[in-house]
Amino acid sequence: MVKQEIPLKKSNVSYSNNKITKSLTVPLLNVKYKFGTKMADPVWKKAAWAKDFAPYRKDRVDKKSEMALFRTEKHLILGFFFYENPENLVRPADQSCSIWSGDMAEIHFGDMEPDPWLFQTGVGISGIRFDSTGNYDKWQAKTFETEKGWGAEVRFDLSLLRLSEGGFRFNLCRQASKRGELSSWSPLQLRFHEVENYGELLFTDYKTALQLKSGKVISGKVSRKDYELARSKDMIPAQKVLHGPYLSAPDANAVQISWETAGLVPSYLEYKVKGSKAAPKQAFSSKNHGILNHNTSHSVYLTDLEPGKEYEYEIFTLRPVTMEPDSSGIRHTFAVPEKNAKKFNFYCITDIHSDVGYIRRALALPEAGKSDFIALLGDNLSHAAGSEALYKGIIDPILEATTVERKDKPMVFVRGNHEQLGVYAKEYFNVMRHPSGKTYYAFTYDSVFFLVLDSGSDSNRDDEGIMFSNRAAREQQKEFIAEVVKSEAYQKADFRVVLMHIPPLQTEKDLIYGLVYGLTEPLRNAKIKPDVMLCGHIHAYEKVNAGENHYAPETRSGHAEKFPETFVNPYPVIAHVNTAGLFCEVTAKEMTLSVLQTLDGKPVELLDRIKLKKQKR
Repeated sequence: MVKQEIPLKKSNVSYSNNKITKSLTVPLLNVKYKFGTKMADPVWKKAAWAKDFAPYRKDRVDKKSEMALFRTEKHLILGFFFYENPENLVRPADQSCSIWSGDMAEIHFGDMEPDPWLFQTGVGISGIRFDSTGNYDKWQAKTFETEKGWGAEVRFDLSLLRLSEGGFRFNLCRQASKRGELSSWSPLQLRFHEVENYGELLFTDYKTALQLKSGKVISGKVSRKDYELARSKDMIPAQKVLHGPYLSAPDANAVQISWETAGLVPSYLEYKVKGSKAAPKQAFSSKNHGILNHNTSHSVYLTDLEPGKEYEYEIFTLRPVTMEPDSSGIRHTFAVPEKNAKKFNFYCITDIHSDVGYIRRALALPEAGKSDFIALLGDNLSHAAGSEALYKGIIDPILEATTVERKDKPMVFVRGNHEQLGVYAKEYFNVMRHPSGKTYYAFTYDSVFFLVLDSGSDSNRDDEGIMFSNRAAREQQKEFIAEVVKSEAYQKADFRVVLMHIPPLQTEKDLIYGLVYGLTEPLRNAKIKPDVMLCGHIHAYEKVNAGENHYAPETRSGHAEKFPETFVNPYPVIAHVNTAGLFCEVTAKEMTLSVLQTLDGKPVELLDRIKLKKQKR
């Protein structure tokens, strides 16, 4: 697993390929000045000046350029002067000509994070202007010429610009038409529109700007050089992998591999059988109409895997702007289960609620290490507070506990009711996604058929379609279940296991437990019943044996009194305790479930051991 080295802030994500991003703090000058004096007004002596222009696609700049900026309460004022021999100046024939047909300047404003934007303007030597937004009435330009070259004063209404943490991206580019020379304040690579490589204009001092953008308390004075060096150290490359990789959705010959990058970049992986001399195959995270999508959340679903083989893979990203492949340095392996080996283990944990301590205790048990995959039975977090909550509170600590010598162990995700809470609930589909795009699905692992269901919200407004809309989803699931139980994979499996968060109870049909009971009706009506249903939600161990209408005597729970003893199912249902793991051992003849409990500082306790024999058909 790749650990994050510094706190991630969107303003710290760099799409630039420059080692240092240029910066300039723009002073606020509340003084009277005259616009259009060929930069002769005394106010320009108080402006921020820069002369460090860089060549574009050449080794050096033959003629120097300089610029100056200041601001008032309503405007940003830019002055520039391009040194040039008078005989080399190229003026368009008339005002109807293209702005790019002579000497000109392009002025760009924008940003990549947190909200990408780009505002492009241009000023030609004869005063022709270009505006990518058409807001010509909100800025003015006055050009001038001298025996040393040409320049302009340009005034922008501040309403055209968007401040983020005290600044925004900026660049001034020059075209010297006759000499065929292009240059810019901030170094570029392929084109003038590279907001990724623009410098920063700051509307505050360097110290304050550094504190805003880094999130750190800064002592002492901060110069431009200090600021640029500090920012270069803090910046996280957009292509850096921050979370993962992690495996999920294991199947007979398939698995899903996911990872998260700091910024929006295309990404892919190369994979092959470990030790093979064959060229690796490529699998792209996302392609759409001929282009690779720029995402932070990446996932590939490999469906051509050979049973019983171990695979190795490497993650690649594409550098911003140049789109050159760049290895992440991440090289992991994973194993594909043998076909009909009829022997494997899996481990269930539930109701994590972003309790990293619980994850560490539960996965520190030797049973977790013996398992081939980890099943998360829902309520992985308490509230959807963005993708970072899912990574830091769940995915990252699981990877820390289960990734040994860069060998990955898959996870199986079951959505709980808490995954529906919060404005960022949609992030579940980015972080804990399934290739089907649904929260219910089926898969086969070795000789066992698994059915994963989504029990929905436990709110009393669950089916009203206002806060939640689970009624239609449940009906779709019922149709899905009805088809699944007819499938050959389901019927010919040695065992059939259902994974779901909220257990079904035969209570009033409009209450949540009754709604879940209705959802699972096709399982009760199936010719071949499931062998067991594994749930969570109750935060305690509860069990009802097949065909019984009461909680099993060995169930140890303080919650049973909350539920009526009218729970009738033709297969056993287990609601797992949330203080340890449920260890499941599968052999050709039986499945053994060990219900474990561990409290901080106390020995592991075996609450129950359940043996399920293979059904006779």
